[in-house]
Amino acid sequence: TSYSDGTLTPALAHDYARNTAKLDVFCLTDHLESVDDAEWLDAREVAFDANVDGEFVVFPGLEWTKQWGHLNIYDPKTRHWPEDPQAFYQAAAEAGVVTKFNHPGDGAKTHGGLAYSKTGDRTVQLMEVRHQDEQVAFIRALNNGWHLAPEGSDDTHDANWGNVRSWTGIYAPGLTKQNILDALSKRRCYSTLDRNCRMMYRINDAQPGDIVAEPVQSLDVYVRVSDPD
Repeated sequence: TSYSDGTLTPALAHDYARNTAKLDVFCLTDHLESVDDAEWLDAREVAFDANVDGEFVVFPGLEWTKQWGHLNIYDPKTRHWPEDPQAFYQAAAEAGVVTKFNHPGDGAKTHGGLAYSKTGDRTVQLMEVRHQDEQVAFIRALNNGWHLAPEGSDDTHDANWGNVRSWTGIYAPGLTKQNILDALSKRRCYSTLDRNCRMMYRINDAQPGDIVAEPVQSLDVYVRVSDPD
């Protein structure tokens, strides 16, 4: 929003996301380096007031924006975060927040080339994957050892929140803030460019986001896709 380098206010953004974009889940992530204390307090209060479990789940967020790379922080309790990437990983892990690699390109340069971090792997659960080069980055990250889910939220700076070209499907037992944050923390989501296309998949007994610790001899893959149009 205008609290960083976008337009209008968080209150208008949340109204648009619910009533025009008609989202189930919304998290506004202004650049934390641009937000002052009063703006952060307002953004948090707007998110708290807008949340209606069972109808429209909302939680506050911020975007940690450095030349090294950008990451979203979902439901942080503070706008103050370390500038050094490794210190950021540690602080995020200690805070127990969900974070996401944003617009990684092909992953060769941004976010330190997606070099694996054991501490970072505890707190970065998601990666923005909306087109081909970001898919390359996602596979690069997996090959480097990261445990991530592809996520499809947009990077709009205009007054069209949640109504652009990509979305995130979330596997959760119910539409509540606790259920949604828990699902994201367990990587139970997928990226889609087709909003009403729903997908479910399992491999053996593992669900999306599960970490299979032991090698397996065979794979039983189940996929179910529903797309009304």
